[in-house]
Amino acid sequence: MKRILQTALCSLTIVIALSSFFLMQDSGIKGTISPADGAGIVWAISGADSLKATPENGAFSFSVKPGTYKVIVQGVGDYKNFIKDNVVVEEGKVTDLGTITLEK
Repeated sequence: MKRILQTALCSLTIVIALSSFFLMQDSGIKGTISPADGAGIVWAISGADSLKATPENGAFSFSVKPGTYKVIVQGVGDYKNFIKDNVVVEEGKVTDLGTITLEK
């Protein structure tokens, strides 16, 4: 019984360690929009996959698979949409688009 408990505890420790390692390997896209109130929804599109986010205080972020994306910021009011093609996301890295300034 003691041997079974030790084996189970060891297995659980390995699973937890591997899970935390993979969680740290997130890939993503982030950025800031100026003016913050000029943007509605932000889209990240790759092939048939699409994600959307609503920016908070002008900031947005996506957790995505590695690949190439098109990022679209939908302007609201008088602000025009912003489109950035060929946003490359590498495994375990976050691609920072910096500050996106929307035009009227």
